Amino acid sequence: MCSRILATRQLSQKHTDENIRNAADEILVEFDALRRPGNIYVTNNAANMKAAMKDRSWLGCAGDNLNLVLAHGLKATGPSELGVVSDTEKQNDED
Repeated sequence: MCSRILATRQLSQKHTDENIRNAADEILVEFDALRRPGNIYVTNNAANMKAAMKDRSWLGCAGDNLNLVLAHGLKATGPSELGVVSDTEKQNDED
């Protein structure tokens, strides 16, 4: 398996699926990689990215998936339920 980052570009238009797909196609054409068999595209899991990559071999980024799960889990439980104690709570316990 081999992975490549071809380019990063700023998208000045709205980040719609159509605009993202057009920008990605421009980069792929530039590197002669648009229709190469076996290409798999990895992006974050935003709805506009998923829609831009429909009809292509696409995977959501595992790091993005993990970040979403952890952020959701930490928000649901809060620091006190994770055993995190603030300095104020420590001081009150010592008194």
